Amino acid sequence: MTTKLRREMDNAMVLRGFAPRTREAYLACVTALARHYGRSPDGLDSAQIQSYLLHLIAEKKFAYASVNQAVCSFRFLFDAVLGHKTLALEIPMAKIPKRLPQILSREEVSLVLHTWKQDLGRHVHVHALMAGGALGMDSQWVAAKRGFLFPVKALSKVFRGKFVIALRAARQEGKLNEAQLAERPWRDLLARVHKHDWVVYAKEPLSGPTQVLDYLGRYTHRVAISNERIINIGADTVSVRVRDSAHGNRRRTLSVPAQTFIERFLLHVLPKGFKRIRHYGLIGPAHKAARLAAARAALDAPAPDPVVVESVEAFMRRIDQHQRMCCPHCGKGQFVTTATISAVPLPLLHLRGPP
Repeated sequence: MTTKLRREMDNAMVLRGFAPRTREAYLACVTALARHYGRSPDGLDSAQIQSYLLHLIAEKKFAYASVNQAVCSFRFLFDAVLGHKTLALEIPMAKIPKRLPQILSREEVSLVLHTWKQDLGRHVHVHALMAGGALGMDSQWVAAKRGFLFPVKALSKVFRGKFVIALRAARQEGKLNEAQLAERPWRDLLARVHKHDWVVYAKEPLSGPTQVLDYLGRYTHRVAISNERIINIGADTVSVRVRDSAHGNRRRTLSVPAQTFIERFLLHVLPKGFKRIRHYGLIGPAHKAARLAAARAALDAPAPDPVVVESVEAFMRRIDQHQRMCCPHCGKGQFVTTATISAVPLPLLHLRGPP
């Protein structure tokens, strides 16, 4: 690189407020380019510059970050100094490969299945709790970056894509009914799937993990409805208290026929083989004790007190948010256990399906 071109490039960087180390690095990159071809860089074209970049990657084994620094210096030279903006745009930036930390498990998540609405209607969805980090292979805790995990709208599209892939696989394996296997109904089904808004709601807990665990705990220890919401059980109807989300979560009383209540309730009894809660990663059942101990050591967190610090009664009061042992009539008196009735084993019924 000629002394004149070097001076012009340095002056252009000074006018733009470049740091001294940046100016030094840019000049060094352009000087190395000139030495490689044995000529001033202002006479090179984009093909020669790209060939030089390949030389840095393949033969010199430069890191992609170093290659991109050279690219920035070449772009600045041709754009800001020589005025060849088109040539500058033809010099590509190298994509830096992402190096994810080596961790024990990719999934640090707990899933809670929730299937009901306030009126016991079917509303199948899953609550997912994701850890804000992971345990590395070196037994060090790898914390998540500041901010949240991923954009919700992008996650919605990914979730829909995973569902469509599973739906296509089910069709290929003949698991769909005959009406859906035909070509035209299948295209209509896919059109409806892509037209519908797929809702994935994700947010960071504002009040910390305790509030989230208390909220989900109310779903894990009961099915569909708690006793406190059942106001009256008549001969033919059942009245329950519901929260009307369409009118500002206003509470109202819903009365349904007894048969309808039972039908809605049984919609949420899980079939055999289904689990309401699944844990993966640190609290997965296979390595729960060892991995939790390693995570506590990495975070310098104390081990939990092995002694039960909360009675069953206190736990149920906190989860159900009402006094289980209060008299349902006066609301003040307390039930007192006077005796325990032993369970009487019943003969097993040999049930079979319809012929």
